[in-house]
Amino acid sequence: MSCAETEKKIRKTWIPLLKKMLAVIADIWGSWVFYKETKNDDDVKFEVYVKPLFVLFIISCILAVVTFNTVICKGMCQYAGKRKNRYLGFFCKWMNYILGTESFIHDVPQFIVTAMISNERDELTNVAVFNLATSAFNFIITFLDILTPLNDDDVCHEEFVCNTETSSCNCPKCT
Repeated sequence: MSCAETEKKIRKTWIPLLKKMLAVIADIWGSWVFYKETKNDDDVKFEVYVKPLFVLFIISCILAVVTFNTVICKGMCQYAGKRKNRYLGFFCKWMNYILGTESFIHDVPQFIVTAMISNERDELTNVAVFNLATSAFNFIITFLDILTPLNDDDVCHEEFVCNTETSSCNCPKCT
């Protein structure tokens, strides 16, 4: 494999994964900043929102660890052997579905709580807009990642993993 092909393969693999990691980091940062703003608000009526915001922040951190593991797994799939690649591919496929629930476990409640706090304040603060934007960005990136089709050169229709470098696969598509 030439140097240009290797560079193209690395960019094709890792750039989308880095995009997902940046979206998760931005979402965590937005959640944390909004939590701190609400916690530091002197108005007593916002104290009821402090614990739910903190719980949402902790959930986003836990899901970030799962996301980072999935991203590393997806990135390493190309370097694994045929048998390991099959298991890593299966793991990554199911982790995508599990991470799809991240949007409903974290992002949607984050939208709702932010809207409730903004409604009680009668204004949409800059931090609330930042929180909504980072959550929306992560929401969109997550679903685009789930909907992105796998490369047909790497994965067969019968869930056999092909090794395109050695052309060794025994699935009906490749034989």
